[in-house]
Amino acid sequence: MTRPQRNFGFGIDRHHEGEQVHLTPEDAGDIARKAGARELVVTHVGPTLTREAATARAAVAFAGRTSTAFEGATRLV
Repeated sequence: MTRPQRNFGFGIDRHHEGEQVHLTPEDAGDIARKAGARELVVTHVGPTLTREAATARAAVAFAGRTSTAFEGATRLV
């Protein structure tokens, strides 16, 4: 049985040479805002940013409650 492919329009299910495969903090904030999310938790940050910087940049684009995930932290959803 094959697992169905999911594509949300962001190209995350396919990777082609030279194609961006990660979201910027601004992308994440923009998508969360457009989706009507109540909160954005930044969970993965690339090696060129600090968690704090990525969360701050995402927060500007999201314009809502934004926090940083930490290993071992739990959240009730």
